[in-house]
Amino acid sequence: MIDGAIGTELERRGVPMDKQSWSATANLEHADALEQIHIDYIRVGARIITANTFSTLRPMLEAAGYWDRLGDVN
Repeated sequence: MIDGAIGTELERRGVPMDKQSWSATANLEHADALEQIHIDYIRVGARIITANTFSTLRPMLEAAGYWDRLGDVN
């Protein structure tokens, strides 16, 4: 079983979404919430955990002002 939507779950838990890069900045600013989501998915039986990279592409990070932190975000 694979995990569920990461960005949607971050948002549901109150993590603010960046207008340009949506959930990408959570990797930097809300790593604790991201880790807890992964733990929760594992607890309910997920055997595959995906990285929160949906919105970490260059155009999105550039628009959000985070291009210089590409390596950190990913």
